[in-house]
Amino acid sequence: MTKKFFSALLIAVFMVAMAGAAWASSLSMTAATYTIGSEWLQGQAGAINVDLGDACPTPGTLPPAYVDYADITYTPSIDMGINNVLVVKVTNGALAPNTSYALWDGVGTAKVADLVDFIADGSGNYTTLKFKFTATVLVNTVLTFTEDGLVPAAGNAPELVSSTTQLMTGAMTLQVTEAYDDTSLPLQAPLTGAVQVMRTAAQLSASVTSASSVIDVESSPSRSKFVSEGVGSDTPSTTSSRATVRVFNATVNQGLVLDVNDTYTITVNGNQTAISNIYLPAGATVTEGANSWTIQSNFGANNLIGGRYLTISVDGTNIVDTTTYTINLVINPDESGVADKTALNGAMAYTWTVNAMQAKVPYLYHVPGSTWDSVLKVVNEGAASADINVDAIIQNVTDGGFTSQSNVSFGSVAAGQTITFDGASMASNFNLDDSKVYHFALTVTVVGPQNGVHLVAQHKSNTGRADAPVLYNTRNSNDKRTWQ
Repeated sequence: MTKKFFSALLIAVFMVAMAGAAWASSLSMTAATYTIGSEWLQGQAGAINVDLGDACPTPGTLPPAYVDYADITYTPSIDMGINNVLVVKVTNGALAPNTSYALWDGVGTAKVADLVDFIADGSGNYTTLKFKFTATVLVNTVLTFTEDGLVPAAGNAPELVSSTTQLMTGAMTLQVTEAYDDTSLPLQAPLTGAVQVMRTAAQLSASVTSASSVIDVESSPSRSKFVSEGVGSDTPSTTSSRATVRVFNATVNQGLVLDVNDTYTITVNGNQTAISNIYLPAGATVTEGANSWTIQSNFGANNLIGGRYLTISVDGTNIVDTTTYTINLVINPDESGVADKTALNGAMAYTWTVNAMQAKVPYLYHVPGSTWDSVLKVVNEGAASADINVDAIIQNVTDGGFTSQSNVSFGSVAAGQTITFDGASMASNFNLDDSKVYHFALTVTVVGPQNGVHLVAQHKSNTGRADAPVLYNTRNSNDKRTWQ
């Protein structure tokens, strides 16, 4: 092996070793990345200045109490000699101008490197900083960045500067991107990965714990109330269904403080039949609209952080429909320039089912004195007799016009048997004039197991029969018989 080839091989091995040791040195903060709430940031103009030495507000205090926050430290993975150089690059921000930035050893007994050069942005803030070592530093010694050449102490850490646009684009980071020995040859081992020093994060989010309430066919009147599940449940009484709305206030170093001046609007969307009121504690304002209610309050009267019950009450008299309700939540902070935040949009809040089989038969008819007629058969596979109640939209084809009837008893079907209704018997149950032509759209409720009761509907004529559609209330989107 020639000497020239051997030297080249050693250089190649050295370069591979250094590549494998990339980021062996480290930059870090002595506390978590300084985090600014993205909602609060919307209301800020120009630069955001964060003095790491004395900048962190204690979360939840009003006005904020500021405490000593963090230092930026550097730990080399090799010995650093006199006149060695480090180049620190700032991304998505800068450091406030200060020609006396320095590096001190971990215990603050000696200044070991001075700022000797920098690159500034258009505002004069430093985006690239070059430090030269004035003393030898041993491997793994923790060094601290300070301003004004001062020893590491409260208030002496660098001041971060970033525009609102930069922070919205990405986190502010520091990184040692270049290093040189005292002969200006590049060094690999002192380089570091990028460390986040300032970032944004969503401060406000929300969730809803939905209520699953069961309409009771055994109530009086039937289907006018719920099956109560007791205190503390989502159905605490026979007339109440209760969801929980909760706002999460993430921990940020700088952000919104929610109080009586910060308002919010909850919109509940859904069927208004049989609803007596919607209630949020502590005097919220409720406005009823078309198939919706708007509830307005504030974080002083009804602090959604931690959760608040939102209760829908039924009147206990009219039939309660199987249905669902969704909610929207818009938070309106009072800080200038901060936009309203939609924390919930179409979130499922209530699902109401019934303890019976329900199905819709959209079209049946009765034509007296002819072979044209419809029949409805109810099959009960259960072990007990099952009552049948029917809601109907009725078209009087002879005279014109529509009427509706609710909760009409069609008798019962015995256990293990069937019962059949033709057009004439349907007209009789609805107390109609049997001499006229009618079209019926039915919702049939049978007090029996969902999977143990079945309906068959057919249209008859003098040439045969044709099946009519039956749509079951199974709340299963994969069941093609269902209605949603």
